[in-house]
Amino acid sequence: MLQQFSVSGDRNIQMNFDALFAHNNRFYLGAHSGKEIASFNVAELPCGAQCYDSDSHTLKILSADESGSKLWKTIQFV
Repeated sequence: MLQQFSVSGDRNIQMNFDALFAHNNRFYLGAHSGKEIASFNVAELPCGAQCYDSDSHTLKILSADESGSKLWKTIQFV
């Protein structure tokens, strides 16, 4: 499910995410391409870990489904 939120009008979206999350969330992994994010070993990461997808300009949040499998959920900021 894709949720949309507003962010500042700053043209440097990646910089916005880094400023917002890097100092407040020790599980913010920074900006990565979609391919890099797909290669992360999610078994070693806690649910709630976050990263910025620089390909799609979205925030990915690691969560678990009903069976306990971890997956990335996408939040798009517009």
